[in-house]
Amino acid sequence: MTTKALKKTDLDFIIYNKTTKNKLSIVWLSVALCFLFLLSLFIGSSQISFNEVVNSITTFIVPWDTNLAYSDSSYTILFYLRIPRSLLVILTGIILSASGTGFQAIFKNPLADPYLLGVGTGAGLGAILGLTIFNINFIFANLNAAVFAFVGGVFAVFSTFVLSNYSKTNNQLSLILAGVAVTSLFGALTTLLLITQDPDIKPMLSWLLGGFSLSSWENFNIVFLFGFPSLIIIFLMSDKINLLNLDSELISNLGINEGHSIKILIMLSTLATSVAVSQTGIIGFVGLVAPHISRMAWGSNAKYLLPQSSLIGAIILLSSDMIAKTIMSPVEIPVGLITAFLGFPFFVSLLRKESGKNWKI
Repeated sequence: MTTKALKKTDLDFIIYNKTTKNKLSIVWLSVALCFLFLLSLFIGSSQISFNEVVNSITTFIVPWDTNLAYSDSSYTILFYLRIPRSLLVILTGIILSASGTGFQAIFKNPLADPYLLGVGTGAGLGAILGLTIFNINFIFANLNAAVFAFVGGVFAVFSTFVLSNYSKTNNQLSLILAGVAVTSLFGALTTLLLITQDPDIKPMLSWLLGGFSLSSWENFNIVFLFGFPSLIIIFLMSDKINLLNLDSELISNLGINEGHSIKILIMLSTLATSVAVSQTGIIGFVGLVAPHISRMAWGSNAKYLLPQSSLIGAIILLSSDMIAKTIMSPVEIPVGLITAFLGFPFFVSLLRKESGKNWKI
């Protein structure tokens, strides 16, 4: 066997080994998420026994079996409160993480995510507008909020991008500073709107901090209807995302028009994030942390990065939701506070690393 043949064999083995490792990681992350989902069904202000959970689920699947012991209240809590809530948490975590991966590729900036780019607060402002000033029919309030949230999210990410281009500082810091400015402005406008439109703003402010306490099948269905198709297309664009991670000059030399892919990704990521925000409130840092954990563990190939980071995001958010339900029980705190406490140290560490030695705490 020649040296050249040996090197090719070694390279094939390395590629096979890395591919296998990536596929196994997706399997194990899926198993972990399923375990957390089942665990979440037992966590809440009302205690439900293991047998009642199993019997309620069995009755739902096999409704003609009437010999199983369970209470109507347990069945109602499980299928009208906890299951739709946990499914919405998982879907939201997947959306925020996949969108974060897309934004980081679009802006070639590891610090980009829906929250830091102002999409969250823009969508939040849009949702509040849809629920108050422009709420024509209360029956379609959630759908109305989703539409206005998308408009607000698009305007926010566009504003952040325009502002960052005016800065003469390094690109990564200018994008974050622009995002902070847009987030602050939209947050102030949201607070002003709530004060003038609703004298009892406490429930709305609690919702804006991100939470799932009022989750229902309607909320899940709206996010699924608009968010899931966007996710599918984002996943199908994994090859485009890999190309966007390359240098712009190299992409141009290859004769590839990155502008088209960027526009599609921005619209899809903003749509999915905005719809999620309209139903759950503003939840930060998940879209930043999850892609980085995946990159550090398994690499940056978007074919695997998207499902890995999505599963990690769902695990982080579902774990945070369970903490939010139990840490101050029976009082439930907004899940956005939990993700902020968990994500802020990670963000500071990443910001310091990416900004170079000239930036100091």
